[in-house]
Amino acid sequence: MPGHAHQHLLEIQRGTLRGLKREIRRHLGHLPAPLRHYYNEYKSEFRHFRRLATKVELIEAVKETDIVFVGDYHTLKQAQKTNIKLLRDIVPERPNVVLGIEMVLASQQAKLDAYMRGEADDAEFLREIDWAGTWGFPWEPYRALLAFARLHGLRVVALNSGAYDDLHRLGARDRFAARRIADAALANPGALIFVVFGDLHVARRHLPQLVDEELERRGRTVRRIIVYQNSETLYWRLAESGREHDADVLEMGDGVYCVMNTPPWIKLQSYLSWFERAGGSNGFHAEDEDSAEEAEVDTYNDEVYACIDQVAGFLDLARDGLHDVSVSTLDDLEFLRRLKGERSVAVLENLIVEGQSFFVGKLGLIYLPAHDLGRAAEEAAAFLAARGGLAFPFDQGFRSFLGRVVFRALGFFASRVVNHKRKCAQLTDLKAMAEGTARGTRRERAIARAVLDALPAVRRGETESEKEARAIRRDTRLALGVSRAIGLVLGDALFRLVIDGEVSRTAVRELFTTPARRRAGFRERALELWRLVRAAVAGAESKDDVF
Repeated sequence: MPGHAHQHLLEIQRGTLRGLKREIRRHLGHLPAPLRHYYNEYKSEFRHFRRLATKVELIEAVKETDIVFVGDYHTLKQAQKTNIKLLRDIVPERPNVVLGIEMVLASQQAKLDAYMRGEADDAEFLREIDWAGTWGFPWEPYRALLAFARLHGLRVVALNSGAYDDLHRLGARDRFAARRIADAALANPGALIFVVFGDLHVARRHLPQLVDEELERRGRTVRRIIVYQNSETLYWRLAESGREHDADVLEMGDGVYCVMNTPPWIKLQSYLSWFERAGGSNGFHAEDEDSAEEAEVDTYNDEVYACIDQVAGFLDLARDGLHDVSVSTLDDLEFLRRLKGERSVAVLENLIVEGQSFFVGKLGLIYLPAHDLGRAAEEAAAFLAARGGLAFPFDQGFRSFLGRVVFRALGFFASRVVNHKRKCAQLTDLKAMAEGTARGTRRERAIARAVLDALPAVRRGETESEKEARAIRRDTRLALGVSRAIGLVLGDALFRLVIDGEVSRTAVRELFTTPARRRAGFRERALELWRLVRAAVAGAESKDDVF
């Protein structure tokens, strides 16, 4: 049965979700009648599920089908990543894949073809198809999907007939898309038609049923699979028995699955953040660039404050001064000028180059390189640890390296409090990357090898006389990458142990609040952290085994 820490976390999560729903209702009001009926038909799909399944089982099922419908939550980049993760394992064995996408109008098929041939760059393509006016959701996650299709030579078919906010023509849009999908299936015998469409559209009685009917009229029957993503109803059903952490894929019935890789409040937060950054009651872009930038900064601040509140609530930390922090982004590096002449500047500049986030206690400032709720939660933890007496070490040396490991561990622990589905490279992944048997850039492989070299010294808390420590000290950027990678592994293990009831919240609270009065305090803190998690580190499953 779920333990006290799990129940306490669920209470915080439910409160967070209620607050997000209130905020969204305040902005949007009630659903229009056509959308409400359409949504209720979709929601009826999630009354129950058959069993917990696995990523491998889902991929094998998709390989054997003719058409797969994958539900897309447009503001959640994890939803778009799911498509790439599926395709990455399918294409090597089933290379004849046609990718059908909702986000481009069918009338723009010629422009899409030109883009896929490399005849237009991103800016030109987005301008020509009026992405902002006809779709408007973040481009980068969809760009990654199209880049994958281009790399593997997949045919891409535009399926949409109207702008995303045309709620009165949902049925007409589905019928149009069904004809386009049927055309693609008949024109490409033997191909897998991989359809990425809004999650409400892929309910069985919506687009899939219309495709079945369209193909039957043309004398063709097909095998199909529906892949939903992240049902809130099923999430809370799993949570009742403490299985929400273990569920990666649910089999809901014959040919129907649901990927569960993002909790419901993260989904809603992604929508609310997009809506507020877009700056309009209808989801359109803000009227001018300055107001858009202000909306983005306000959104970052609000998300950081929400993360601080969640982590502090889970650990029962003091509530005073929780929002005494500001947020800066890559667009505003003025704070570096305020630190001119200090030793920390060189390390901060390297962190910025490496795309890492950080907290500067002297300025009460969190730096986020991009919109990323996980990184916001990590730095919320750094802020809370600073309130408890810890200071992030910006200088070199092995004790400071250990301090950064501790901070990154506490940060990843906090990010899993906010989003317990967040994943990191485990030791098995790092070993495979170091050996060249797993995907990774040259830089990632170098970090992986350095992690394996440095880990024995971290376990022992050895001083900088160790050869591993000297290697780390020679390359600041490498040291920053290695301390982050090790910290994530330890923080992930710590979270799992707390939820399983094997480590108390009190023990974690002490890591956040016991002042490290001496530099050697980081060594003691690192050794205590390793003592807590060492049994769990080796048993973590590879991040590639799950969505």
